[in-house]
Amino acid sequence: MSGEEYRVDLLVEAARMYYENSLTHAEIGKKLGFSRWTASRLIQEARDRGIVRITIEPPQAEHYQLEQALKEYFDLDKVIVVPQETGENATFRAVARAAARHLQSLRPQPRTLAVSWGKTIARVARELPDQWSRGTTVIQTNGGPSYTQDNFVSESIRTIAEKAGGFGRILPAPALVGDSRIASALRSDFSIKATLEAAANADVICFSPGKLEADSVLVRSGYVSEQGLQKLISRGVVGDLLCRFVNAEGLPADLELDKCTIGISLKSLKEARMKVAVASGSGKTATTMATLRGGYVDTLIVDSGLAHSLLESAEIPTEN
Repeated sequence: MSGEEYRVDLLVEAARMYYENSLTHAEIGKKLGFSRWTASRLIQEARDRGIVRITIEPPQAEHYQLEQALKEYFDLDKVIVVPQETGENATFRAVARAAARHLQSLRPQPRTLAVSWGKTIARVARELPDQWSRGTTVIQTNGGPSYTQDNFVSESIRTIAEKAGGFGRILPAPALVGDSRIASALRSDFSIKATLEAAANADVICFSPGKLEADSVLVRSGYVSEQGLQKLISRGVVGDLLCRFVNAEGLPADLELDKCTIGISLKSLKEARMKVAVASGSGKTATTMATLRGGYVDTLIVDSGLAHSLLESAEIPTEN
């Protein structure tokens, strides 16, 4: 191998470590036997010689306007609007892919990631690539379902954790119980208490606002009956956040039921370091709006149809 060929191989190896494996200059230098400054120069040379090419794909103008309008009105850190696909399922998958890409792009990479359960987060878990992060601990934010045909909880957490080379922390409790005293006793259990504290203090919390309809996951999981559903609606409930029912302003809509819920509190969600809300479909307009009004989100990831519905609901003008 000539000196030039060796040099090119070295540049490629350093660039792959930095851009694909997210190693620092110091880590690259240690692996290659150089100083961090030499590693930095190798990466810069790889860019200068065209071995590394960085492209910036500007968003479509319409989606950019939607993102900016939502970001400014609700004072968000970031909004990602995904173009609608042909069919709800295709759009749903596209939003999940966007959420997966966002989690993968976070720098620094999260050491701890708390997630809710349901169809959306399960799909995000499937869309995450292997090695999306390094050693991230994945924590369950709220109790699991009493019955569901899909194992949303353990499967999602296991998948996300395995793909990051980390491990998962399951919350060994139901989402709702019939008595607030039982809920209080469960929350006092050492294992449950420790898991809830870890979830509340996670670097990132990723969740999907739950809609209040007959096909919602809480109904299909057996927590809410058809009669109970109508009762909640009559009380002004528009959906749930981590199995806590909220009204249109994002406030607890049933305080007694809230006391029977096992999961991090709405206060903990609001005060979390970084909270990512993922939603798809116009059916989630009311509950996503409640999430925004309540201040439970920093980064919002939605499809363009839902983005339009949110803007119309809030009567926010956009540029044409």
